[in-house]
Amino acid sequence: MASLRTRRRGSERGAVLVIFAGAIGVILLFVAIAIDLGFGRADQRGDSALADLASLAAGYEMAGNSDPNRFNPTADPEAACRAAIESLRTNAADFDPPAVESDACAAFGAACTGVPFPPVVITNGDWTITIEYPVTDAEILDASFGSDGLTSGDGDPCERMGVSVRRVRDTFFARVIGVDEVPTSARAIVVGNLPDPAERVVPAFLMLDRTACKAIWANVGQGNVDPDPSLLYGDGILVRRQGMGDEEQAGFIHTDSDATDCGNASNDYAIYASEPSGGDTIVVQPRTDGSPGVIESTATNGRSGAGGTNVPVTTGQVVGRTPVDEIFQSAISQLHGAAQVSVNASTAPTTGTVVTYGCNGNVTGPVAPPVTGSWTAYIDCTSNQGFSASNFAISATTVIFAGKVSVGTNEVISLPQAHSVTVRGELAVPNGKLNLPAVQNMYVGERFTVGGNGIVGINSEFDTSGSTPLCVGGENPAAPSRTTRLAVFNPASGNSREDPALSSDGYLTMCQTTVYLAGEKNDATYDEKSVRTGGECSDDYPCPMLTTNDIRGARFALTGRVNWFAPDQLDSALSANMPLPAFGGLEGLAAWAEGGGVSPNGNTNYASSVSGGTTFFEYSGVFFNPNAIIELRAGNATTGPRDAQFIARMIQVNGGRFEMQPTRQNSVPVPVRGTFQLIR
Repeated sequence: MASLRTRRRGSERGAVLVIFAGAIGVILLFVAIAIDLGFGRADQRGDSALADLASLAAGYEMAGNSDPNRFNPTADPEAACRAAIESLRTNAADFDPPAVESDACAAFGAACTGVPFPPVVITNGDWTITIEYPVTDAEILDASFGSDGLTSGDGDPCERMGVSVRRVRDTFFARVIGVDEVPTSARAIVVGNLPDPAERVVPAFLMLDRTACKAIWANVGQGNVDPDPSLLYGDGILVRRQGMGDEEQAGFIHTDSDATDCGNASNDYAIYASEPSGGDTIVVQPRTDGSPGVIESTATNGRSGAGGTNVPVTTGQVVGRTPVDEIFQSAISQLHGAAQVSVNASTAPTTGTVVTYGCNGNVTGPVAPPVTGSWTAYIDCTSNQGFSASNFAISATTVIFAGKVSVGTNEVISLPQAHSVTVRGELAVPNGKLNLPAVQNMYVGERFTVGGNGIVGINSEFDTSGSTPLCVGGENPAAPSRTTRLAVFNPASGNSREDPALSSDGYLTMCQTTVYLAGEKNDATYDEKSVRTGGECSDDYPCPMLTTNDIRGARFALTGRVNWFAPDQLDSALSANMPLPAFGGLEGLAAWAEGGGVSPNGNTNYASSVSGGTTFFEYSGVFFNPNAIIELRAGNATTGPRDAQFIARMIQVNGGRFEMQPTRQNSVPVPVRGTFQLIR
């Protein structure tokens, strides 16, 4: 019996071993399959991430963010398709289709009607990529999103693009059960919304230097005091809110600087405001509902602001000079060409009625000047100090001075009917009076200077017996309806080349006037240097050109009493399609001056400036000085908030008060970027 029990136990042990061995095999098989399936699940998660990233890359283009026309950008489905493919090429291992594969995206460039185009399908290795455009409502219906399966943020079919990712992984262990591969897939839908034109903001200051330390700098002795902390009562910068109701905008300041030129000092910031005991020195007024004013900078690493500002500094996008170029480039190019031809001519006109005068103002030809009608006065005086007369008043509609003009003590030049005035040399008014009440086109070949006792009125009411010129009806007159285009060049060589093209420490009134400081009159390539041919600012073409163009004299310096008001004939907002013939395409533009930067040895700063203890500066319009610092020094004064906007390389307020209140219809708005988001 014992022997039988022994044999039975041995048999049972053998059976258990067989069963155990079989179970181990099954367990290992399931583990092996689980490993393959685990890789599949990991692939699934990776596919979802890849589809999301590719869709977001497409959404950037669908929202118009790469369109250089920042004012009216359009969605670019073809570029969106290519961006999605490039995203997958960058982020997906072993996905590297030839570039020709993306040519299928070109079909998406046709006008979208809401009917889907044939999808772009790319197969490469284990990958199959499908891009759909547009994406219909039926493709994204989801019962979890309301009764109709859609949400308010889903957009329209032509705003949506879909990216599907599918790949196949070969199995290793699962082959024993007939599973040779594990497919995975993911799909993402993105919607791109173009920026709403109503969301454009109007910055009072837009500073373009990409790396500047203290791109906006207020270093003054007295700031804001109670009772109203939203206003500035002392020296410094004050930007008032503008508009009302839904259109109301808080004060707004922006700088493109990232402050990488700064060191480690405590006052190294892209936007710096001194903090005297009086309070803030840069004040940006909030909206009436309490929404704060805005100060933006692209600065990083904490270099984004300092004490002395009444609102925090936030991070903003690089804006560049593109919005200004889009509005005014065409008209400035036209003005440059016309002015350069006029100041470089060397003879009298050969058409129309032309009367030639000598240096003493006498007629040198046999024909007496007409009393009425259109005619040209040609003043042929190029020797010595040029033309100067004790009292020169003629009724010519066109006046051309062949050389320099100097208006000295007790001297008056009055051209009450002149619509066009050209001075081929320098125009200097050291002490006398210059009256140009009807001028529409005025071209100066080599600098325009007004001395301490000089009085100049352009497109203004002028009492030559002694009164200061005035703008009819103030800065926005109902009459006259005419505007003035003043182009000033600078010498090509000599000491005067370093001097400002426009300077005044006397009395200068310019009504409804755009001033274009054009550089050297003999530089035929300056038009190409100063007027951009399109495209957005980049590292290769930075917004401020700094010293790349040798145009140091194309800037202004004002230390006297200045009333300077831009053309303001329209009630509509500034845009790139403003009419050229009627208003010269320069509505709202006070100054366009490309000069600036620093001297080659770095010792001299070529800045446009308003400075001095007696300066009285009234102003309105857009002051565009992209390559120069605009400086305001101690003693500057204004009569209250002005409808002005300053777009320059940098701005420095070193004493005095700088106040403005830009309005949407008279300023260059800064577009906000389009938005995009994943919706499925």
